[in-house]
Amino acid sequence: MKVILLLICIICTYNTHSQINTRYFLDDVELIEYVTLEVCADSINGVHTTNLIKEKTTYTNQSNINGLMEFLKNEPYPQDGYLIDTCGNITFSFINSKFENLTLNKEECQKCEKFKKGEYNYSHINFQDVTIKRRGNVQKEMTKKNKQTYDLKWISNCSYVLTYKRFSQAHLRKLIGEQIDVEIIKYVDENTYAYRAKDFKGIIRFGIINRLPK
Repeated sequence: MKVILLLICIICTYNTHSQINTRYFLDDVELIEYVTLEVCADSINGVHTTNLIKEKTTYTNQSNINGLMEFLKNEPYPQDGYLIDTCGNITFSFINSKFENLTLNKEECQKCEKFKKGEYNYSHINFQDVTIKRRGNVQKEMTKKNKQTYDLKWISNCSYVLTYKRFSQAHLRKLIGEQIDVEIIKYVDENTYAYRAKDFKGIIRFGIINRLPK
């Protein structure tokens, strides 16, 4: 119980996904780390089983991982939850607690001009196969199977707007014309930055983008 209480005290929920809180602010994380769990639930017990998927986990504080697993099993789970009578993998983001309100100063913002073009990828454990290509006012995101194209408008050297333009996946085409507002909140180094993004539904997400080696 002490571990669970410690977890609740040192992290605060940021958003929800699939009826389970998946994003937390935490003081012992330098940037963003990930924990992926197999989570099983039923209509009587709610979440009854949680198993760590190590190959999809970058966070190393085992005490907090254990606390999260126990916390999920003690929290009420909706009767209509998508995990009822089944199991599914859920990735939790553990975010540096300073990121919630972090902004760059003028000098740091100026340094981000180098990120306006080039090839990048996401550090997110589930999206590392996505290649981001920026050329002029266009951003393309590609995997081996799918491709998405956005209009890219830079508001400043450290903020930009992405507007959905084209999708190879038919079910996503309803998003065309919607926007995502992105702010670079930490200049990590000449190849890496942390961002805070707000989508058209008002959902805020945090992530890390890395420049791909040439």
